[in-house]
Amino acid sequence: MPLVHNIVLLIVLMIFEGLGSMAFGLIWETNLQDPEAFRRVASIGMLGSFALIPVGYMFTGWFANAIGGVSAMLTLSLLTLLLIKSAHSDNSKI
Repeated sequence: MPLVHNIVLLIVLMIFEGLGSMAFGLIWETNLQDPEAFRRVASIGMLGSFALIPVGYMFTGWFANAIGGVSAMLTLSLLTLLLIKSAHSDNSKI
């Protein structure tokens, strides 16, 4: 069962996803230009990219099995947005 049944809505959502990915890439590359931030950004990126992937797979599978696939996607997406908002508001105070 697809989450989005309308092709136009799917295209619009894909455009927003692409814009978000490009904005993230721009911020990532900009932060890597500063030698002090490079160590911090690279270490956090490696931790998230390699070390936490198995943990995320185990948790997501268990969570989706417990509450359902679509509900898990929506819940975890909302949690991700809240974490991004929280990180953004913490960085603006610095």
